[in-house]
Amino acid sequence: MRSVLAVLAGLVFIFATHLGTDELLHVFGVFPPWNQPMHDPALNLLALGYRVVFSILGCALAARLAPRAPFRHAEFLGIIGAVLSG
Repeated sequence: MRSVLAVLAGLVFIFATHLGTDELLHVFGVFPPWNQPMHDPALNLLALGYRVVFSILGCALAARLAPRAPFRHAEFLGIIGAVLSG
C-alpha cells in the first residue's frame, strides 16, 4: 500500500505543479488564453522546461516515499506519465 501511495503522491505533485504553473502563466499573460494555441516556440520551450523539472521532482518524491526499491517507483511513475501524456 505504501508503494501505491508513494507513486500516487508523485503523480499528484506533478499534476498540481504542471496545471498550477500553466494557470499562473495564463493569468499573468505570459501564455495566450486557454482556447488559443501557442505559436511562439519560446513559450513551448518554457512549458517543456518547467514540466521536465516538476516531473523529475515528482519522481524523486515517489522514490523518497517508497518503502523499498525507490528507483523502481520513480521509473513506474515515469511510465504512467508517458502513457497519460500520449
